[in-house]
Amino acid sequence: MAPFLVRHPMLINNWLLAREEALVRVRNRPNLTLQDHSNLKDELKRAQRNARNWISEHPIQLQKIADLQTDLGKVEALLCQDLIQNAQPWNHVWIWAETNLTLEGQEAFLAILLECNGPLVDGLADCMDANEHLGTVIDGSIPLFKIIHMIEHQYAWALNVDYNLNAASARFWYVSEEKLEPRLGERFEEPGQELELPLDIGRMVALFYSALCEFDPAAVLADFLRSQPTHRYIARRVLMMNNHPYGEVQDNLIDQSMMPIDLLRCKLSFFGATHFDPRSDRWVRISLFKGQDYPNFDHQVTVSGSHNA
Repeated sequence: MAPFLVRHPMLINNWLLAREEALVRVRNRPNLTLQDHSNLKDELKRAQRNARNWISEHPIQLQKIADLQTDLGKVEALLCQDLIQNAQPWNHVWIWAETNLTLEGQEAFLAILLECNGPLVDGLADCMDANEHLGTVIDGSIPLFKIIHMIEHQYAWALNVDYNLNAASARFWYVSEEKLEPRLGERFEEPGQELELPLDIGRMVALFYSALCEFDPAAVLADFLRSQPTHRYIARRVLMMNNHPYGEVQDNLIDQSMMPIDLLRCKLSFFGATHFDPRSDRWVRISLFKGQDYPNFDHQVTVSGSHNA
């Protein structure tokens, strides 16, 4: 499941772009009514109840739950203030959240804000698909100095890693023969790295950049790729991401400290998953629709499951 985020960058960009656009729309609202204030308090109560019922044995997740509960207490204190008199109150509360809450608390507060502004943001769900065939064509006429600039602008996070260090290249992704599922291997401890999947985007970009810098910068991309065709895949991706700023997971996905469960949580959260309960760094238990009503029914439903990286 985790490699899905890497293999579908245009789709992931559109998912995150919809999220960012939703936040912008809420922040730009000029006023906050008494009913809005009441709705915020109601959604906060639901979030606090959710946090109290969130159980995990994983030490990292336990700390995140504790942070979340503390942060929601801060939000409760904020909502006791007279926010209605503030200029651009929705923007005011978000700036406050960025300054005073952990990332866990910020994400929960964002969900609260969006739930209170459904009519304003719900239509963005129609903007979250992607025609991924549009990114398959490589424009070979682009001068190499422009490609170099793109990489320096978009992929500074990838260029700042020394991939010659064992810790920075400690892992490799492959597909298991038994279940045909993505797995992580330890590069310097296990065999099989010849089966590595092209998910090490940061390292591939760094190698591409290094090769470009040794080529004539006035040459065009077609000339370069005729000389070094092994870079075609990453060249296509760099060009694609020039117009998709949220498409990359900006982290070294083969680093020894990389946590696959973070990738899992990112994807599953878009499907409505809650109560993440990691069982290792590679698989996590979740709940779907916990406490939500069936359509046209009064009783509630919880669907639980486990997901591997």
